[in-house]
Amino acid sequence: MVKEQIHNYTGHIIRILNREDDRIIKTFSKSGRVTRVSHRTEQKGFLLGVIPLGTTYVKNFYSEPPAYQEGVYYIVSHCFKAYFPNRLDILTCQEQVKNPDGSVKGCYILSNEIVRED
Repeated sequence: MVKEQIHNYTGHIIRILNREDDRIIKTFSKSGRVTRVSHRTEQKGFLLGVIPLGTTYVKNFYSEPPAYQEGVYYIVSHCFKAYFPNRLDILTCQEQVKNPDGSVKGCYILSNEIVRED
């Protein structure tokens, strides 16, 4: 049996919270390796006449994800995951929880797929 491992490839600490009481279940420290993508946002108009609306273009990435290894997972940014939608070992944080001051407390779940529902 393969021992599962999760590595945090984001630039911040990741905390997974219990949905019932917001208690921290698991904390993933920064691994020292960060996956980054180059992106830019171009304004294309306005919503409600005053709110800028744009399109974000993800151009390239600065670091390749590691080669697939059974039982090894990597937490990355949503932009980075967009480059590798079929890699089920690449995870993103979903359902963020914020502190009263607006800072991120953690998330309830990690996701390895984003599937369009029609």
